[in-house]
Amino acid sequence: ALVVDYEGIESIMQNMFASKIILEPKDHPFMLTEPSIHNKEHRQKLAQHLFEKFHIPAIFICKSSVLAAYSCGRSTSLVLESGANSTYAVPVHDGYALQSCIIRSDIGGNYISEELRKSLISRGIKIMPGYAYTKKTVNGQTIADYQNYEFTDPSYGNYCKNEIIGEIKETLLNQKKESSMEMQKNQNNLQGR
Repeated sequence: ALVVDYEGIESIMQNMFASKIILEPKDHPFMLTEPSIHNKEHRQKLAQHLFEKFHIPAIFICKSSVLAAYSCGRSTSLVLESGANSTYAVPVHDGYALQSCIIRSDIGGNYISEELRKSLISRGIKIMPGYAYTKKTVNGQTIADYQNYEFTDPSYGNYCKNEIIGEIKETLLNQKKESSMEMQKNQNNLQGR
């Protein structure tokens, strides 16, 4: 995220140092991550603010896509970063994000959730929040009975529906996690070994 209120960030960091991680910032170097598309002026202003206000001894600011590549044991890769409102394709070469080659798409998690909601509604599937149901026993069988809670704020109902859609999306779109042995076998197959 882009920092525009440095006094606000200073207040948050002071609280963090004093009550959360309880350390003296002047005794520890800092490592910060930044989005793949971030300009030099903001990076310099943030570093200057940290040096002047917190007297940190050193700072390292790294692109999140580069750290994602390193976390997979790669210094060269293509990293897809998908957020709520956009997705970036970031080529990383020898530990550097190639700024001029970054591609941005306006398709993010919110767009996918909205498309999933439209698809469910078009198929006649109603999305009902879990709090609106009670269990009822009829002829020895337990069934769900819908209750209309008229005093519940509509925003809470929408929040609950969005949570349900999010769970469906994450379940359906979750990639299979391969074991390291399977990944090595697939990589060897690609290289013709």
